[in-house]
Amino acid sequence: MKKTVQAKIQWLRKQDGGREPPPPIDAFYATLSRFDALKDEWPHRSWSLVVDFLQPFDETLSTIAEVTFLSPKAPFELLQAGNTFDLFAGMRLVAHGSVLP
Repeated sequence: MKKTVQAKIQWLRKQDGGREPPPPIDAFYATLSRFDALKDEWPHRSWSLVVDFLQPFDETLSTIAEVTFLSPKAPFELLQAGNTFDLFAGMRLVAHGSVLP
């Protein structure tokens, strides 16, 4: 069974390397992730996260979303409260996230 959790996601502004604009909140969005716990294995061990936006972006480009791994073989144990991760568009860092309690 797939585990889905809520996370706070902070998108980078375009001038900071982020995407312009951030992804639409009503579209399917899956992207490459790097969890801090696996940083030493990046990019050889990386997993795609599915991001389901629960609210619009605020003025700082922050939002709350439900996240889960795309693959059923992913390390779901990483989806624990307090764990942090980065989201990528290709190899470009576009957001930081943290799993909420």
